Amino acid sequence: MKKYLIAMICMAFSVEAKAQIVDILGSLGIQGAMTSSSVAGVEKMQRTLSNVQVQQGLAELNAEIQTKYFGDYRGIQKSDLDFDGFKGLEWNVGSDNLAEYYVELSGVSRELCHYLNFNGGAKRVEINGGQKCQVAKNILRLYY
Repeated sequence: MKKYLIAMICMAFSVEAKAQIVDILGSLGIQGAMTSSSVAGVEKMQRTLSNVQVQQGLAELNAEIQTKYFGDYRGIQKSDLDFDGFKGLEWNVGSDNLAEYYVELSGVSRELCHYLNFNGGAKRVEINGGQKCQVAKNILRLYY
């Protein structure tokens, strides 16, 4: 892209209307740079929004579980809940003991894995059976 831009600028200097052509080429170069940075910004915003939506879904799911089971989480089942789920993620719930339950998310991206590890609101987080967020599709178990 830079080679073509340089070649066009050189050709522009060889014609009489070089001021207008140079201005046009300069503005095209600036617009191209702005467009590429805008696309990168939009992609980052979409990833961040997706992460926040998962965090919001966890808050909704936890609110439903805590109001439905009132601290006794034995026998907690996904089928008993009205929660719609997470976009692009498999999920399940279970009881760890009388006073603790977990939400398991499968197919979690590396970025979302790191995000939920610090922003999931859980007492503790188990990633890939005790490992770290290293693979493209992670399994997280968030204990509440």
